[in-house]
Amino acid sequence: MTNIPFKNDSGGLFKEIGPPVFGQQHKGVAPGGAMDCFSYQTGNALLAADLSAPALEIIFVPSFQVVRDCNFTITGARYGSVTLRTPASQTAPTEIEHGVVYLAKAGSLLEFKDKSKLGFRTYLCFVEPENSKQTLVGKRREQFGELFQWVDPDGKIRVVEGPEFKYLVDKKAFTADYWIITNDFSDMGFRLMTREEIPRVEMDNMVSEAVADGTVQLTPKGPIILLKHRQTVGGYPRIFNIISADVDILGQYAPGQVLQFKKVSIEDALSVAKEKEKAFSRIS
Repeated sequence: MTNIPFKNDSGGLFKEIGPPVFGQQHKGVAPGGAMDCFSYQTGNALLAADLSAPALEIIFVPSFQVVRDCNFTITGARYGSVTLRTPASQTAPTEIEHGVVYLAKAGSLLEFKDKSKLGFRTYLCFVEPENSKQTLVGKRREQFGELFQWVDPDGKIRVVEGPEFKYLVDKKAFTADYWIITNDFSDMGFRLMTREEIPRVEMDNMVSEAVADGTVQLTPKGPIILLKHRQTVGGYPRIFNIISADVDILGQYAPGQVLQFKKVSIEDALSVAKEKEKAFSRIS
């Protein structure tokens, strides 16, 4: 790992992440980056760090040993309990609040317990104290007002028409149904299933075409949604695309969860993107 001030000897599932890296799609390499870039970048912004600074994206981990002094904060999916135990401490460990900046001393133990059922990926963002631009300890995400007004009030994932939308036989079925995320699931994307009939298209076989983050492709086995570490081309009809703001939300969905979609216009998608950028600018 790249100069990470944490060491893990307890196992778990996590990785070092950064921002999307563009310019390689013609070689078949997607931009990638954090699956929930909003959580990742708001964490770095709280620390007054470079927004492209490395962080840890955590699915599950019992603990980390702090190997160098650092300021840190936790965003994304919540744990029921996160504690920081200082070296040789005779007192109870410090309870770590979500979205608050703390100082961790080398030798401390950061423990994660009781993963929340809401959210899938947790972000551990950090900066070494000598690189801090201001006094950070105690800084809270809540201090910057409501950050999630851009999220759909009905809890739906918003989509715009894809290039092959016009070939759908029933153009309302996809947004009318409830969908379940299957175990066919990875950072590349996931497959959906429904109790209703799978939507159909009336078109001949298509050649592979460019896809993007959030592309909804209709396969013979049902729709798949492409995520941040997807392929760059695909040969199935692109019936919808998740709006860019909501792709981060999908980064917090897990197998077995139910979701519903809402069709919006390109103008609506651009308006939501602006609202999301305003929310982020309150911190940065």
